[in-house]
This record gives sequence, structure tokens and C-alpha cells, in this order.
Amino acid sequence: MDTIQATITRLTELNLSDDDRRGALRLFAAETGWHPSDEILRYRDTDSYASGHLLVEHGLDHTAAISFLAGGAPFSGLTYQQQTTLVGISYNNLIDWHLFPDRNGLYRIYNRCKPFKIDYVSIHEDSRAYRAESFDRVVGRRENPNLPALDDALLGTVSKWRRILASELSLTDETESIAELFNAVFFVRALEDHRRNTGVVSGYSLLELIDRNPSKTVGELLAEQLRDSPGKNLPSDIFDFDLLKRFDSIDVETRIDLLSDFYQNRFAPYQFDFSLMSKHALSRIYERYISILRPQPMIQQTLFAVSESVSEQPRKDLGEIYTPQYIARFFVRFLQENMTPSRFRSIRAIDPACGSGMFLRTLLEMQCDPARTRDIAKTAEIAFRNVRGIDIEPNAIKAARLSLYLLHLVLTDHFPQSNLELECENALETFANPSGSISFDAVIANPPYVRWEKVPPEWHQLILDYLGDDISGRPDLYLAFLKIALENASVNGYFLFVLPHTFLLSANASRIRRRIHENFWIRHVVDLSAMKVFDAASSYPVLLIAERKQQGVSETPAFVTKCTGFVGEALQAALEERTESNSFYSVYTVEQDYFGQADWRLLYPGDYQLARKMTDLPRLDSIYQVNQGVNSGSDSVFIRPSAEVPSSESALYVPLLRDREMERYRVPNMISSSMFYPFEGDRLLDEAEISKKAPETWAYLESHYPTLSGRASVRRGDFPWWRPERPRLPSTLLRPKIVGPHLMLFPKFSLDIEGELAVSRTIYISHETDDEDALWYLLAVLNSKIGHWQIATQSHKYSRGYARVEAVTLRNFQLPSPSAIQSSVLRKIVDKTKQLHSEFVQSIQEEIDEMVAEQFDVTVESVPSVSMEKNKA
Repeated sequence: MDTIQATITRLTELNLSDDDRRGALRLFAAETGWHPSDEILRYRDTDSYASGHLLVEHGLDHTAAISFLAGGAPFSGLTYQQQTTLVGISYNNLIDWHLFPDRNGLYRIYNRCKPFKIDYVSIHEDSRAYRAESFDRVVGRRENPNLPALDDALLGTVSKWRRILASELSLTDETESIAELFNAVFFVRALEDHRRNTGVVSGYSLLELIDRNPSKTVGELLAEQLRDSPGKNLPSDIFDFDLLKRFDSIDVETRIDLLSDFYQNRFAPYQFDFSLMSKHALSRIYERYISILRPQPMIQQTLFAVSESVSEQPRKDLGEIYTPQYIARFFVRFLQENMTPSRFRSIRAIDPACGSGMFLRTLLEMQCDPARTRDIAKTAEIAFRNVRGIDIEPNAIKAARLSLYLLHLVLTDHFPQSNLELECENALETFANPSGSISFDAVIANPPYVRWEKVPPEWHQLILDYLGDDISGRPDLYLAFLKIALENASVNGYFLFVLPHTFLLSANASRIRRRIHENFWIRHVVDLSAMKVFDAASSYPVLLIAERKQQGVSETPAFVTKCTGFVGEALQAALEERTESNSFYSVYTVEQDYFGQADWRLLYPGDYQLARKMTDLPRLDSIYQVNQGVNSGSDSVFIRPSAEVPSSESALYVPLLRDREMERYRVPNMISSSMFYPFEGDRLLDEAEISKKAPETWAYLESHYPTLSGRASVRRGDFPWWRPERPRLPSTLLRPKIVGPHLMLFPKFSLDIEGELAVSRTIYISHETDDEDALWYLLAVLNSKIGHWQIATQSHKYSRGYARVEAVTLRNFQLPSPSAIQSSVLRKIVDKTKQLHSEFVQSIQEEIDEMVAEQFDVTVESVPSVSMEKNKA
């Protein structure tokens, strides 16, 4: 404790040299267990009362700013303006907590409240008050902010002015020009704040310029500021000022209001500091910023003409979903810790779907970390020259370019000597026809997740040609980007990708998985499918890091991380290669041979032994028939409330059991929906027969002619407009069968013993001979603990912890054949299952769990709990 207090005392001295202050900041971090991510030796106009600042991270994200006050003065002794200026350092870095240590303890400030939420921790109350692990208990509490975070405040300001300008200037095609305007404002404000923070007092601010020259347009004011930035070697590819002429008609009061909003934060008591943002926060802000405005057509005619409304939305059609900071830091920290310092600082890296440049920027931040780099200028010159980014979205590339230029400025006080290698292109076209040999030390990406049917048709042939023999079936778009990595990672190079959970199991990715296993060592697989990683997406991600094999280097086990909470701690444990398991995450190793299997099922350590026991059991589809229910092609028309079906025409309908009505073991007594099902036996009725036998139904179908005839399959001429798309034959569908919902949190299989119900899209299971005992037995297995475990570990993940149960999942389900079970035991299982069919009783379910487990030659206690799956809910 005495050594920490001595370091704090030293840091409160104003006359320390920069080198001594930097050394003392790093010593404080080392003594207290913090991981330093940046140092600010001095900050604008605070030198008389503050003597150094440290940004620290914990769990792979920036966690707190730590400031030391001159002479050990208490935070409470500062004026409100001084407090706000200092706390603005953390706020402008997108950090919620600011710490102020003194010799007796520290002040902890939560900056998202007005007034500040302040508490003081004395070392006499908590001897570990200064340490990172003590702070963990604070951030673990859920605070109640009444101020928006920096990114919300800044983007709220942008959104407000986008709406105002688009409406006032009738900019129905405003995307490019408005993006150019705010890019220029961000850039100029960063130049001004950098100049102020480095002690350069010459020149005027935008607000001062407009006061001196009120007739100048916004574009002229911005251009003048850029011209008057001395010695910065302004990049040639930075702005198109012709686009800013769209705003020449804005009156002077509007110009003042617009520009003022990018100085004083309207939503919080802090001034915007774009120089601080440019160091760390801007990459995260730009991830949201490029969810650009897009015109939305008016849904209906209006009495008076109005301009088209605008709203912010990501380009989901091209898989444009952006990446959390902790994932970027995990990838880059892995590279940093698995390379020599000299190699890490000079690696050739590419992101073929770079968006706003989050991965590239994080890489450059850590390559040029002042705590690890002696000559930042030289390191930056090499590092910035060695990164390459490609994206098809022009505004994303502009955002990435501005973000990286500003990072270079705050790191070195000047811009790069040459333009950055950031290209607005289709990466698939770039790599399908490379101009020469291309290889990278690191290929890092969060590629677009777009299913084949949503891929632009003009890309189809390009994707198929590029993937060639590496794909089976219809490819998802991300697989083409993954092949870019496989073909362009150098020897001893890495690819680091965010992938959908479906990659681990999908048949169309099987050849890519095999190719990875043959040519790469898997270093890390992180299953985040239980986490809500992407707020705007329904994808369930895994992180995959692989290293290209090289002769003479032996393989190492792969680290697998499965996480349902505390993702930062889980990723930190993975980086440190600490095998551990708790209620929220598990980190363990598997041998490389494991990835030679057809599917990459990521099981918890305790699951492997059970999985091995099942390898010799028959698959379910060798005993039963697994089918998918009816796909009508237009459920809103063909599925009707049963009460609306004409009683005289009910023969052309069948009761439909919807997913949400399904129960465990038994089907409900009352079915609320019916589906149009025009069969007589297995013969599909024709148009004339339907119109004659069911005139009310025919009139109903005709009333929906536009919807039914507009189906793509009807337009192709596959079948008549009035017919359901894939209705299934009655002899296949209307028979004794087991049904279950498509999405399942817990087992919910039931038996339609009379075979009277239809199901839509979800699966149903029948027996070739309709053997009732065999169906009752299967019902018991599917609803048992071991059945739940098997489905949970084999299924694709879905929102809130649900498993997506598909036909392929159940076909691969393994179980003892009912014919192999002793008849008396089978009879007992069947009888107990019938009891639950009548009324669910938990004690009987527990008996079934035990009896079923015995048939698998395990005890029910040895079946791993699916508790981690439960935590997802």
C-alpha cells in the first residue's frame, strides 16, 4: 500500500517531466492491476489543477479513466467547471467511470448522471480500493443514468440535423451530401480540438469564423478551416466540396445553430472533444454513424405534398451489421500476444468487409500503443501503410478513411504521407480476379451474413464461380468471404472471423470446414450464440481464429470458449489460455483432430464422454420417418380461424396445430385454426371441383387472388394460383405422429395418436407401420433429459436461448432402437408415457428420465445439465 501511495504522491507533482510522468502512470497501473490502454499527460487548460490521466481497460474494453489532481487536492474541492472539464475526458472516450485517487482513497464518478454520481472509498474501509478487482464490484451494479452516452448524444445531434436539413432543403436523395457535410464537420472539429489540446492557440474556431464572416456558406467555412491547418499535409482524398454546395442556401442563424451543436453537447453538460474521440471512441461511433439515412416511400397518398421521410437503418440487405469493440480487441490482442513485437507492429492486414474500419482501427491503436512503442511516428508510418480495407458501401469507406486519418493525426500530429489503402469495391470481384500474388499476415472480418435467397441476383454467378468445389448446396454470402481468408492468409498467417453459429453445423459449409481443418490449426473458437452481440441482427455469432499450418511447427490444442455472460472476462480467460468453468462461461481445450469431424459441435467438457457413448447407436431416421409440415406459401390466406370455416365445406379443411399451441406429451383438446386442404383421399381436387363443392371457400380464395397469384412459385408456373405450395399428402401427414415446435426452449413433443392434425413447416415424425408402442417410446425419449441434451447440443441457436429444431437435427438424433429394448422395460416406458399424456406429473417425468437414461447405458445424473442453455433465457 505504501508503494501505491508513494506513486500517487509523485503523480500529483506538476513539475514532473513527460518521461517521468509516463513512467509513474504505468507504475500505478502495474501496482493496482489495471491494464493501461492510453496515457494523456496533459489536457486542455487543466495543467494548473491536474497532472496526468490514464485510460484503463478490463475485460477487453475501456473501463475507466483515472486522473491525478495537483498537490493531492480532492475532487470535491474543484469548481463545477473544472470537474466537468476533467470528467469530460472519460465521457468523450465513451467511458462511464472516472476515478480520482489520492493518498487516502479515491473518488469514483459515474459521468452519466446529472449531477454526478460520486462516492468516495477510503483505504481504511477497503484496503484494495485502488485495485482493478475492487472496481469490478462497482461496475457490476446496474446504474440508472439520466444522461445519454457520448455516441447516443452525438448521433442524436446528427439525426436531428439530418431530418431538419433533408426536410428544409427537400433533399430526397440526401444521403451522400449529408454524409459529406457531417464527415467534414467531424474532421474540422477534430483538427480544432487537437490544436487546442496540443497547446496551439492560433487560428479561429468555426463559430468564430462565422461571427467574423456571416456571409460565408457552411462549405466555405469548412474549407477555410482545412486550408488554415498548418503543417498537417491534408490528404488529397478527404472531401468532395461540390457536394457541400447543396447547403449554400442555409441562412446564417441555421448555420450557427448547426455548428454550435457540435461544440456544446445539447444532451449532457460536457463539451464535445473530437480530438479525444478520435483516439478511441470514434471507431465505435462510426460503427453506428454509417447506419445511413435512406428515403422511405410514403405508404399512402397524402392531401398535401410532403418531402419523403427519412430514417436511420443499416443495410441489412447486404448484411451490414457492425461489430462490438470487445470483439475487435479480442482479435487484435490475440495477434499481439502471438507475435514478436516487431512482427506485430508491421503485419500486413486486410479486412475485406471493413465497414467503418473498426478492426483496422483497433489494430492500429494497439500497434501504436504509447505504452509499448518507443517511436510512435515510425511505427505509425509502417503500420498505416500495411493495412487494407474493402467495402461495397461508399459511406462506410469514407467513414473508415476519416477515422484512420484522425487516428494518425492524434498519434503523430500529422496525417499519413500517402493515401490510405481503403477501397470502395466488391471484395469478391477483387479477389476472384487478383492482379497478382496476394498474401496477408492477418485477414480479419465480420463478413456479411446474407442467405442465398437474399443475395443480389447479379452476384449469384460471381459467388458460385468463386466458391467452386468448396461449396455444396446454396451458399451463404459469408462463405465467399471466408474463402478469401483461406486463400490469402500467408504461411504462419491468421484469419480472425466473426461467423454465424450455423457455420459449425450447416451442410453447405462442410467443405469449407474440411479445408480449414486440412490447412489451418484452429487456435480459438468462441461460442457467443447465447449472447445478444448484435442489437440489430438475429444472428448468433461464433468467433474463429485459425493459423495456417507450416512445416516443422507442431500443432497445439484448440481453445474453445462457450459463454452466456461476462463476455469480457470469458475472452480474457481465453486469451490467457486459462481453462476454467463457471455459471457464465467455460474455457477448455480440444485436440485438432476434433475438427476433422463433419460437424463442429461445441460441447461443454462434461458432454464429450456422453457424446462418445452415442456414436454406435442408430440414427432416428433409420427407424422413423422425419418430415416437414405443410408449407402453404401464404399462411395468412390458407390458414383461417376454425370458426370462420363454412360448416358445409369443412371437408376441404384440416385442423392445424400451431407451434404456440403445442404442449408436452399431448395435443390440446381445442384447435383454433384450420388450413385449406383440398384433397379427396390422396387426390388433389381441381379448380372445378372446389368451386362446385365449396363455393364460399372459392369466393374467399378469389378475394385474395392478388396475394396468391403474386407468389414467386405461381409466377414461375409451378402450380395454380389457388393451391397451397407444398400441402403434403394425407397418407403421409394425417397419420399417428409425433409433433414438436420449430423453436424450443425445453422439450415440447406431443403425440397426435389419432393422426387428425396438420402442422405448418415444423417437423413431424411417424413410423412406417404406425407402431404405437414405438411412437410412445420415441415420445418418452424426445421429452427426456437426455433427449433435451442431445437436441440442445445439435441444434442451431436462436434468440433467447431457443433451439431451432429442424428435420436434419432429428434425423441425426441417436437412440436405442425400440426393438432392442427388453419388452417388459419397453412396456413400462410406454405405460408411464401414456400417464403423462393424460396428466403431466413431475415425479413420473423423473422416472422416465431414469428409465430412458438406462437404455443409453448412462445414469440420469451423468447427463449434463443444460443449465448454460437455460441461462440464455
